[in-house]
Amino acid sequence: MKQKLKMDSKQKIKVSIVRCSSYDKASVAKAIKQSLENIGFETKKYKNKKVLIKPNILGSYHPSKAITTHPEIVFSVAKIFKEADAEVDVGESFNPFGIKLSDSFKKTGIQSAAEKAGAKVVHFLSNDAKEWHNEKNEVLKKVRLPKQLNDYDLIVNLPKMKTHSLVRYTGAVKNTFGFVPGGQKPTYHVVGKNEQKFSKMILDIYQTIPNMNLNIIDGIIGLEGEGPGTAGRPKKSNLIICSENALAADIVAAEIMCFKDDEVLTNKFGKERNLVGEIETVGEKIKDVKINFKKANSSIGGIIPIIAPFFFKIVAKRPFIHQEKCKRCQACVKICPPKAMSFDKNKKKVCINKKECIMCYCCSEICPYDAITLEQSKLAKTLIKIKNRIMGE
Repeated sequence: MKQKLKMDSKQKIKVSIVRCSSYDKASVAKAIKQSLENIGFETKKYKNKKVLIKPNILGSYHPSKAITTHPEIVFSVAKIFKEADAEVDVGESFNPFGIKLSDSFKKTGIQSAAEKAGAKVVHFLSNDAKEWHNEKNEVLKKVRLPKQLNDYDLIVNLPKMKTHSLVRYTGAVKNTFGFVPGGQKPTYHVVGKNEQKFSKMILDIYQTIPNMNLNIIDGIIGLEGEGPGTAGRPKKSNLIICSENALAADIVAAEIMCFKDDEVLTNKFGKERNLVGEIETVGEKIKDVKINFKKANSSIGGIIPIIAPFFFKIVAKRPFIHQEKCKRCQACVKICPPKAMSFDKNKKKVCINKKECIMCYCCSEICPYDAITLEQSKLAKTLIKIKNRIMGE
């Protein structure tokens, strides 16, 4: 298996922060070229080599929703590598949400962007997957991923800058979950049944991906609140964040979004695994571009160390269906990993079995009508107030 970029332990990891106020083609191209220059990344090294661009395609959403990587980012990055005479693919694994991947590529504008840049669109299907072994992993020693990944000399990761209902923040490291074949995603959600375990599992997937040595976070317009899907709201942040190290990019992005130190567990656990070293920011200073993102309220965060872990299901937020918004499309029923959601034909409504719910929030994430929100019990609210008083927050 090919490995990620090896860096000198004494060498600082560069993370570029560049302002970009719109998705205007010229503005995006200029910002991305500046970002690559800031970290000393040379595209000419990939002449006649295979490059894969991995955007965030959560579903069939218009770019204005700020849920998926904006097509202008994809176009600009693909064009830069095509100009360096690289063979460029734009790829994603199919999802299990009842939405054709081809429809998602088209609706997001990414299909058109890739083709205009001269890149090839690639769909990674379930029968293309194989088991990748990594003994350094903690939760998944074997990860099902597309077998074609080892064919690429470089994987360019293009995540969206968003908050997340389960793991608080989703960026470069979390975007690698998109490589998991759709039918396997629900299974992995069951394996990573809480924030801690899911975060460790995401890191397992990340450190199994070969040659992912360039990460460009689309933060021109991010997503805040109950992301990463339709329950979130667009947030203009006017930034592009770039690094050869995904974890370093995420650490900088999280700080810009005003997350507290180690509040994002993928960042915390990634540091503990020594997947990132000392970081040097280039371009804008973090303090000059900080913007307070409204966080997802589903995570109970600091309560976990205070109360016993078995109280998690009592205090965590649960999905709540707003029947007046629900269109009975049953996308949530199809995606639910533990099959806790069902459609009652007699009552003609979607129902949730609370005992079976593992609070992975896939239903809220995928609902195209914003009909599923996350509601917290009175007990949970009380515990949070007590924790805040204890911590002086």
